[in-house]
Amino acid sequence: MPYPDHMSHISSTAASDTPAHWQPLHVVLTTNACGGHEIMLLEWLSHASQTLGVPVTLHMKPIKELLDKAQSKGLSIELMDRTPHRKFPILNLVADIRQTRDELKKIPLTAPVLFAPGIVQASPWHLWVAGMMGYKTVAYVPMAHPSAVMSLRWPALRDWLVGHAIKHVTHWITITEQQKAMLREVWHVRTPVHVIPNKLSKASTMPNSAPRLSDQRRLRVLFLGRFDRNQKGLDWLVQTLHEQAPELIQDFEFVFQGQGPYQPALEQLAQAHPGFVQIWPWGEAAQAFAQVDVLMLCSRFEGFPLVAIEAALHGVPVMASDRCGLSDVLPANGVFPFGDISAWLACLQAMKQLHQRAANTEHMLEKMASLLSQETFTQCIQHALLAIQGQGDGRMRLNAAR
Repeated sequence: MPYPDHMSHISSTAASDTPAHWQPLHVVLTTNACGGHEIMLLEWLSHASQTLGVPVTLHMKPIKELLDKAQSKGLSIELMDRTPHRKFPILNLVADIRQTRDELKKIPLTAPVLFAPGIVQASPWHLWVAGMMGYKTVAYVPMAHPSAVMSLRWPALRDWLVGHAIKHVTHWITITEQQKAMLREVWHVRTPVHVIPNKLSKASTMPNSAPRLSDQRRLRVLFLGRFDRNQKGLDWLVQTLHEQAPELIQDFEFVFQGQGPYQPALEQLAQAHPGFVQIWPWGEAAQAFAQVDVLMLCSRFEGFPLVAIEAALHGVPVMASDRCGLSDVLPANGVFPFGDISAWLACLQAMKQLHQRAANTEHMLEKMASLLSQETFTQCIQHALLAIQGQGDGRMRLNAAR
């Protein structure tokens, strides 16, 4: 089944309902990194600019990789230059708040200001400062998990403090209905929450591949991404593989490709179980997908990992924990509760069957064609921005126009 291309047109009636004049949208990026969250943010901001004609200005630090990606999207950029205080890092927080305040003074109070902290708990002081200054403050958070799930220190106190700081946010944007529900239930958000799904612009040009029989005697299972102990659940996985190696070694081979601080623990695992566990150097995802049978994600918390989209488009089935944000696109036998070894083993055993792998990939492609189509993507962005800019209910207007 083809990916979203068969739905990639934007209906003329919906497009004609776009307002002739948009207010400028100012995006204040306080991050010092460029990860999947930032890449997807730039993806839909550039789509809003190029497809809907929304004037977007990024206020950002001169992070080279992030700057290069923003420039390649053709977005307007205002640089916020600041030298980190290496001797007393605590002073960076004070400087950060002051810099955000000074940058906000350059923005008209009538313009919406969007912050993209990644998680609710990150940089709540920026949201508080903007709200106290009277701005219409928007927060883009792909992940809304509580602090306890994320293994953050003093979770109850942290969530209580953050819960008060975020009351100044007038609109929220997240990436799945699951995260939207979390904002409502965990953070008691009562202001509007909009969903803009993760979508790769290159997805429509990537070939769909049929699931393959393994050339290996054992099924090759891939972990691809950042080697992170906590978020990616690698501490749990390493311990589980140590314990389950005698049972699994005849039928499975586990490959880890990526980089990150948890690599030494993975290397120890590979040394303890040679052949059963392999560490591959960082490289092109397409090359890795061509050599494996299954992608495995065992995160403690996640928004909607882009690597899962790429895997399905390359014909590689996906199995993931229920905290990966993929429950809407994976079949039931591709999802296991995080930490449940029995359920994890059941997923692995299901993936041994070619017809199960084929059904997994087909199910994902069908769901993605609906949830991540160009038309749906455009409508979600338009609906969110119309509401944020006070131009009525964008979804009602779109439906009325069709």
